[in-house]
Amino acid sequence: MSLNQAKFCFTTEEGEFKLSLAEFHKRPKLMELVGRQALPPTGRQTLFLANNVFSFSNAYLRQNPTKRALMEEGRNLYESNPLRYFIPQEQTVVDFLNWRSADSANTLKVLHAGVGSGKSWAGVVDWLLDIVPTSDDWELFKVFGVKRRPQLSAANGGVALVSYLRENLRNTLWPQVVCALCPRDHIKDYLTGKRTINWNDNPHCVICDTPIYMKVSSQSDRAFVSQALNRFHWDEQHGESKFLNANDRVTRRDGRHIMTMTPHKVEGVAESGAGTFIDRIRKGEMSTSLDVKFFQMNKLKVNNWVVTAKEKKAAVEEYIEAPMREGNVRKLAEGRSKVYGEFHEASGLVFDSIDPDVHFVQRFEVPDHWTRVRYHDHGRKEPCAAILVCISPDGDYFVTEEYYVADEIPVTAKGIVRDMTKNDLVPDGDNGWREVMSQHEVAYTMGDPRSLSKGLDNARHSIQREYQKHGLNIRLGSGQPVEKQIPVLAELFYINPARRHFATKEKGAPGIYIFDDLEKTKWELENYRMKTARVVRGDSIATVEKPVKVNDHIVTCLLQLGMDRPHFIPKDERTRTDIYVDSDAEDGVNNGKRGRYSWPKL
Repeated sequence: MSLNQAKFCFTTEEGEFKLSLAEFHKRPKLMELVGRQALPPTGRQTLFLANNVFSFSNAYLRQNPTKRALMEEGRNLYESNPLRYFIPQEQTVVDFLNWRSADSANTLKVLHAGVGSGKSWAGVVDWLLDIVPTSDDWELFKVFGVKRRPQLSAANGGVALVSYLRENLRNTLWPQVVCALCPRDHIKDYLTGKRTINWNDNPHCVICDTPIYMKVSSQSDRAFVSQALNRFHWDEQHGESKFLNANDRVTRRDGRHIMTMTPHKVEGVAESGAGTFIDRIRKGEMSTSLDVKFFQMNKLKVNNWVVTAKEKKAAVEEYIEAPMREGNVRKLAEGRSKVYGEFHEASGLVFDSIDPDVHFVQRFEVPDHWTRVRYHDHGRKEPCAAILVCISPDGDYFVTEEYYVADEIPVTAKGIVRDMTKNDLVPDGDNGWREVMSQHEVAYTMGDPRSLSKGLDNARHSIQREYQKHGLNIRLGSGQPVEKQIPVLAELFYINPARRHFATKEKGAPGIYIFDDLEKTKWELENYRMKTARVVRGDSIATVEKPVKVNDHIVTCLLQLGMDRPHFIPKDERTRTDIYVDSDAEDGVNNGKRGRYSWPKL
């Protein structure tokens, strides 16, 4: 049984309705009656007892004592054990709770979600299920598909609940989440005032003989290693050093970490948004001693009694559609984080309008009649890079192949021709080799002139001429500074709300798509960042932003594409009129001589 398969029984003064979640979300009138779980509609009472939902107006209950007694009985059941009747916000939460539930030693699981999706509740449910006694007949298990797990022995340590501020722990996480979820018998002493939490000195409580320690980011790193705890619930992102200190103890006790977070950039909080240590873990750029799993929860998919349909519509308009209409890519990046739970690239990323769901598409067989162009970046000690760009009749660009190898020119020239575009190389007399378009008709190859025009070591001719000698004929591309090329390429990534997306057919499409299996291309775009530099201007020193010149080889190819802007040419209009490298010229640069073996200049 899964959450999406579960049947809910909705009982109101208008009748009884047995519906799945999908069916419920198509009933606006019923959704209006039920309202939000935390705040029922004015003049109504609503009770969520697992998959039995009751909602009546106050006037109706006054006139129907039977229903009034039913609601009172149900409320008593719920308040005695809210954890038993907890309804996961969406299937992602079920998957999050179930991952490594039976054997959770040395793990880190992260739930990153849109604002107001109930992620903190999911995290608290996770560790409560470890420490409180449970039973197989709980609706959480038998109706919603959450797996029951072994109860953690109190002798195995305790739990740390970590937040940004102590006020958040005192005013929100403790009273509104922990107390609202924990079965009453295990927390009644705190609810009645028999026991209290000293919020000024090492605040903690005890649930089922297990200590729960409340910690905050402002504490020293020592506070995260001084206690032998084996459960850490990090509510939002926190400092790397604190996490690593805590992990030293956690791993020694076969413990685990839970992290629930909205991955948007918070002003003044360094460990927020993309680029943090947790983001590096997600991308595989930082190794840990833990088994790691990330779960992304979309705010638009949570139950409508957590976030109403009206609230979802307003969020989409404010954070997604309005920024798209206005071309406000920074607002859109923030919005996608707050709505879809994506890691927020707030600043520093050069191409910050790239959206994986929009720009990266699954590989498909490109029609033979589409125009193909290669872009190249020579590397001496660094890798030689190349991409194949296919142009559709509608003028869309598709990056379909990549080449990324550090080797000598003879190897890379042949690799680009044979391995990347599947064409053949044949001897060309004294000239070396030439490419035969046996598999794909490539209109031309264009490269960065700053490297191609340089002289080859121990030779009189250029690097460009050396590539031609080995079968790869390369035109010189734009020599404009990178800072001027970047905004030209960025235009291709911008979303045009009037155009339909190639794959989804929905409105909102870029001018360029990238096959999602091109790992080097994706990696460079996701890591191509700006740096702040100080420059002298006259009598003053100015601060400017410049792209970091590292890991930018395929980016250089893309920049050449942006400046070139090739267009689709039907097959019957293509002729062999490309400018060729003069093999007799001492400097090895283009001189306008027509070539026999090259493809057309578009």
